[in-house]
Amino acid sequence: MESDRRHRAAVDGRGHAGGRGGRDLALQVAADDIAFQRQDDRWECSLDVWLVQLDAQERQLKTSARTNNLHLEQAMYDRVMQVHGLALAEHVDPQPDTLLLRVLVRDVATGALGSLTIPLKTRALR
Repeated sequence: MESDRRHRAAVDGRGHAGGRGGRDLALQVAADDIAFQRQDDRWECSLDVWLVQLDAQERQLKTSARTNNLHLEQAMYDRVMQVHGLALAEHVDPQPDTLLLRVLVRDVATGALGSLTIPLKTRALR
């Protein structure tokens, strides 16, 4: 598990069934970094997630991005606040030369940005 002071990520190193080398990621974003907005009976937020694959020299190999538009019922919102974090599931298919994965999460409403760098292979960086 990689982490900074407020965000964490766990990477499933087993890959996917069927021989694919993809990795499942479990990201946890600090709840108080997210601008939830009450909309009727739900709490809403939008988070952009970028997964940036880097080689040994930290050159960008591939980037995938998506926006997570979340609509939480009150019970789920209460749970997120109780554990101080929102969990997001992502998937990455690393390129052959990928050594590092840089994960960036941005709150669309405020522009607040957090990032983590996760080693995918244990090889010395040059």
